[in-house]
Amino acid sequence: MGSTYSHLSLGERRWIEEMLNARFSVTRIADELGRHRSTVHREIARNFHHTAFRDRFGNGYRGYHSVARDRSPAALSALSDKLNATPRRCLGYRTPTEVFQARLAQLMGAE
Repeated sequence: MGSTYSHLSLGERRWIEEMLNARFSVTRIADELGRHRSTVHREIARNFHHTAFRDRFGNGYRGYHSVARDRSPAALSALSDKLNATPRRCLGYRTPTEVFQARLAQLMGAE
C-alpha cells in the first residue's frame, strides 16, 4: 500500500516562509522538512501573492505568506470588537452594534 498523506502543519508553513526569506532553494527546504519538493512548490504557489499592494500602514504584502494568523480567543475578540465598532455605508454609516441594538429595542417595544 502507498504512503499516508498528511497536511503541512502550521509550523512547517512558517518554516517554509522563514527559509524562503533566507533565500534557501525549494529543494533544500524540502530536504529540511522531510517532504517532497513538489509539496513545497505547491504550498508556495498556493500562498504566493504576486501583486505588491500596501495596507494603510505601508506594509507590503508581496511574496509568500504562511497564512499564519493569531487566532487566540483574545485576538479574535479584539478583531470582533474592531469590526463591530466600524461604521458601514450599507448600514447608513452606523456600526453593526448600533443597528443590532436599535433592532432589538424595536422588537422589545413591539411585544
